[in-house]
Amino acid sequence: MVELVEEWINRVNDRSDLLPRWKKRKILLTIQANNYDIKIYISKDGMRLTREKDLTDRLQISSTYKVFHQLLGGNLKLTALPKSIVRIEGEYRDVLLIESLLMLSH
Repeated sequence: MVELVEEWINRVNDRSDLLPRWKKRKILLTIQANNYDIKIYISKDGMRLTREKDLTDRLQISSTYKVFHQLLGGNLKLTALPKSIVRIEGEYRDVLLIESLLMLSH
């Protein structure tokens, strides 16, 4: 699972047009799938895996490995998934940012 997330992070960071336009606000995204709890720090400078816990803006997405495999592959629209399949906690504008990064990084 970590390798899959790292591939997505690399795709986003390789696109110079995606994050530099993002606001100065920083986000801590937590992805939870099966036994994995992966934290990603997102800023206008890029994305990276982190262990930081004290960022003010947080977004948490929980689902199964199978769903994340499809999301990280750009094959599913995050906001279109039913609550029975994916649990999302955080501000809607952050959800839309993540959704756009998932779709545009391909």
